[in-house]
This record gives sequence, C-alpha cells and structure tokens, in this order.
Amino acid sequence: MDIVLTPRDLGLLLDCYEQVQLSFAQIHQRHFLGRSRPTVTNRLSQLRRSGYLKSQRVGIVIHRGKAEDVSKVFQVTAKAIRSLQERYPQNSFRDAPPPLNSASLVHDLLLTDVLTVLAATWPGITARNGKLHRGAQHSERRRPDAVLLDHQGRVIAAVELELTLKSKRRYREIMLGYKMQRVFARIIYVVGSDALAKVIEQHIFGPRQLFSTPRTEPSKFLIVKLSEVLKGRDWAQNLQIVW
Repeated sequence: MDIVLTPRDLGLLLDCYEQVQLSFAQIHQRHFLGRSRPTVTNRLSQLRRSGYLKSQRVGIVIHRGKAEDVSKVFQVTAKAIRSLQERYPQNSFRDAPPPLNSASLVHDLLLTDVLTVLAATWPGITARNGKLHRGAQHSERRRPDAVLLDHQGRVIAAVELELTLKSKRRYREIMLGYKMQRVFARIIYVVGSDALAKVIEQHIFGPRQLFSTPRTEPSKFLIVKLSEVLKGRDWAQNLQIVW
C-alpha cells in the first residue's frame, strides 16, 4: 500500500526527522491542531502502513512533571528520508534516523518542547537536535543535546537539557570540554530544578559562587530553569544575548 504525500504529510515527516522522534500528542499539536484524535490516528496509520513512519508503543511516562500516557512515539523510515531528500534537495539528510533510546525518552520528548520554544524566542535562529548535528562528529569534543544555528547555518550555541544529576567527575569532564573548545560561543543549560542549577553553576564558576550570587562578568554559560523556558518568551526578555 502506498499513498500520495500531502504538503502536511511532508511537513510532518520533516518535523519528525528533525526532532528525531515525536509523540502522538506532539504530532497532534504541531500538525493537526483542531482536528479530532481519530483523524490523526487514521492518517498516522496510513503513513505507517505505507512505510513512511514507524512507531514504538510507550505507555505512561512522567512528562512535564506529571504522569502522561504518551501512547506511541513515531520516527521516520529510510523510505520517508528518501522522499524528503527528493522534496528538499537543498537539505542534507542521514540515510536512517538515530535509534530510539527508551531510557532517555522523557528527556528527548522534553528536548523537542524546549527547542520549539527556543526557535520561537529568537526568530532567525534554528534549533537542531544534537543527534543530527554532523559537526559534533569532527571538530567538537562534546556532542550537545542540541545546537543553535544562525541564518547562515553557523553554530552559535550549544543547548544542554539537564534533568538528573551526574557525577562530579562527569561534570568536570563536560565543563572542561566546553571551556577548551571555541565552537560554541554560548552554552545554554536548561535545568529541571534549582538544586541542579546550583550544582552546575558551582562546577562552572567554582564552589564559592552560589546560584543566587549576582555576577557582572560575561560568561559563555547560561543557566535557565526548564519551567521558565516552557512558559514562553517572557523568560528571555531581560537576557543580554548578542549572537
């Protein structure tokens, strides 16, 4: 069975490729706003049966701080990528999507929400999932969760979504790697709690500087709470950011 891909289908497939994976709810919100759930289910089933999408049943996870029935997560297939390459020849696509990691699913779904907000916060900036960022395989010591690109496709910032605490040794390795490389002018840490923010800031600035201590010197690191980012543009109004 095959189907004729509509402009909405192509937009959905491209979005699913760029975000690595999308939940049913995210697809509904981003591509079928105002349409009924059966309508979304029917079209996704057609795309899946035609070989453009593959799905993985997930069930209930903790998403945005509450239990949520994610139901299924969708990814594009190699067939879908070939269709996208034909439709968007100016873009560079991988031959296959990165593998799904069930252990990091909540993190990855939240990352999609964060990148959507960041792209809307700074018009002209492209937010790209780090798994699709080819530069990380060559000149960069650290593969970030995501990168921000300017209108010419140049990397201007790394984005890290931090939801759980890492070991001190791991933080030292990460911070040292970021401080020594010049690829990223800014590193934006989006953190799930104040406690995480304090730990990360102490690893960046040293144990004598607390999260609540004002700083006047410029820093390539920016720490912001996840809850503030997900509220929308207001969190960035007072930030002095020059790309």
